[in-house]
Amino acid sequence: MASLPNAPPAASAEPGPLRRLGRFLASWKLALALIVVLAAVFAAATFLETAKGRDYVRWYVYGSHWLAGLLALLAANVLAASAIRFPWKKRRIGFLVAHAGVLVLLAGSIQALLTAVEGRVSLAVGETADSIVIADRSQLKARWKADDAEQVTEFSFRAGPVDWPHGKVLDFGFADGLGVRVLKFYRHAHCNVGWVADESPGGFPALHFELAGPDGVPIRKEWLPTEQFQTTLAVGPAVFQVHQAPAASMLEDFRDPPTGDPHAGDAARHGVLSMHYKDRMVRLAVHENMGKEIPVGDGGIRVEIVQYLPNAKAKPGAKVEFVSLGDEPRQPLLELQVHLPNEEKPLRQLAFAKRPLLTLDAVNGRRCPVTFWYHHPAIAPQPGVEFLQTPDGKLYCRVVKEGSYHWQGEVKRGDTIETAADFAVSILEYLPHARQETAFRSVQPAPDETPGPEAAALVEVTAGSVTREVWIQRNDPRYGFQRIFTPEGTLELDFSHEQIPLGYSLKMLDFTRGGDPEDQAEHASIAGSVQLVDPAQGIKQELEISMDRPLKLGKFNWRLSSRQQLADGKEVCLLTAATDPGRLLKHLGSALICLGAVVMFWLRARPAAKVPASTTEPRTVETDAPLPDDDHRQSPHRHTTPVSDRQAAPGYSRAA
Repeated sequence: MASLPNAPPAASAEPGPLRRLGRFLASWKLALALIVVLAAVFAAATFLETAKGRDYVRWYVYGSHWLAGLLALLAANVLAASAIRFPWKKRRIGFLVAHAGVLVLLAGSIQALLTAVEGRVSLAVGETADSIVIADRSQLKARWKADDAEQVTEFSFRAGPVDWPHGKVLDFGFADGLGVRVLKFYRHAHCNVGWVADESPGGFPALHFELAGPDGVPIRKEWLPTEQFQTTLAVGPAVFQVHQAPAASMLEDFRDPPTGDPHAGDAARHGVLSMHYKDRMVRLAVHENMGKEIPVGDGGIRVEIVQYLPNAKAKPGAKVEFVSLGDEPRQPLLELQVHLPNEEKPLRQLAFAKRPLLTLDAVNGRRCPVTFWYHHPAIAPQPGVEFLQTPDGKLYCRVVKEGSYHWQGEVKRGDTIETAADFAVSILEYLPHARQETAFRSVQPAPDETPGPEAAALVEVTAGSVTREVWIQRNDPRYGFQRIFTPEGTLELDFSHEQIPLGYSLKMLDFTRGGDPEDQAEHASIAGSVQLVDPAQGIKQELEISMDRPLKLGKFNWRLSSRQQLADGKEVCLLTAATDPGRLLKHLGSALICLGAVVMFWLRARPAAKVPASTTEPRTVETDAPLPDDDHRQSPHRHTTPVSDRQAAPGYSRAA
């Protein structure tokens, strides 16, 4: 009795969970869904970048873990689609190579998303850089000087392109007596400055005053401190200063300064040096005592005027060394040596005529027992008001009018001081010991404000027994640094972008804009030359670089990206450096995909093998058609069609 040739195969057992998971991962429906989702994501990212900016899209899309997860799921789909067809036939070589290329390409893309580094550096002609700035990473550097030891700790983090939501806190932990927490972060911020009383050793005098015009209408209110960042404030043609005198005898110098004619002989033209020791003052004519060791007091201390520099300027590359640029007294300076009893090496000091209380105590690491005030006739007093705080905390004032000083005596809160041109200064508040208290508010940059105000963070710092919250602004020369005094020592906190050392240095030799010389566009074609110096490799050579001709130096690819003109008129060139660890995998994956496609087309183009004419045995017809997701009775590998004398399968001929 003849059997039915097209009888269905026997039913198989219900597949288990792992098999169902494998079929789901290998499903063409999953592949199609992932491709559609990824296409929609990248399309939306294009519009989002236009609206929110490149940094926003890199943070929330391209650098996100969920995008890496989608790519990993697509890789699992491709892998499962290949594995479920095992054992593989020879004709599937192209299919397997192409799918392997997709896997390698996805692996390289995920590696690039998670580990790629892009930095930048701005250089003017003649400037050198040996590190790059990582724009999307911030760094807090804490330097704690305690118990005659210095501890430096760096805290790096990715803050993101937007303000942190309320309640978000980044805790770096606590170690070696130092703890740091970031309590708030504003992507763009403006500063509000105030001063509060502080009796700690780091307190400075601070004066809050109001300037009124001849009609009595207030013009401006300002805080005037004596901390290291600001000692002088200019309001129009008037200058306001606050000095902190370390010796009580300096009040006499402030009240009755020596006068001289800048056009007189050398004896008067070199000025007068006042020396203060144990609340006593000694004045010397500089020219007459040059090179002499002058005794000060009865303790065996001697002071020597080593050199007079009429127009001093710092020597390039040297540490606190000066040279004179000509004989015209524009920046008079005295080089001094203080010979202390029982010490062989003298203590070096400097006396500046324009900055009379600036010393080398911080450089020397100790306080000099003698204080100097250098008076030079060529430094004419500037119109305005000067204040002096004495060691007992009292505040004294003198007014400069028509090139001469007018003594006002002691002043207090609420006093009004008449100045030149019928202007008046009212003292609103005086704090003998104060510290700066800064607070920041979040702002949105204007559309034409690029790149906008820098980021600011509220940081809680615990150093020893002291815990304090301070605002600090990234990369700001004034608010990017905070100093906290503790019983155990001094903590210095700095906020900037993270920097990566290069291992070599680049010096900008020259750069030019291509095209129309009148074209001032920021993105005009730029080309330039740099000098590479690598001491470890013994390399020192000049290289050409441009926007379309990058340089490969070490692991970084360098490119000239744009030029900028700073507020001071200086023109700088922006160089970007990028490294992509997944680049090799992406190139290899692309090559494998192309190779697999070629192999598949080649195999399909070969002539089909002829079928023997007299066979009656069943033959197997195999296809790479998508597998049905809901048919669990058929084998996932092959479909068998019996071929007999009574019925022929499609594509075959019956024997004659």
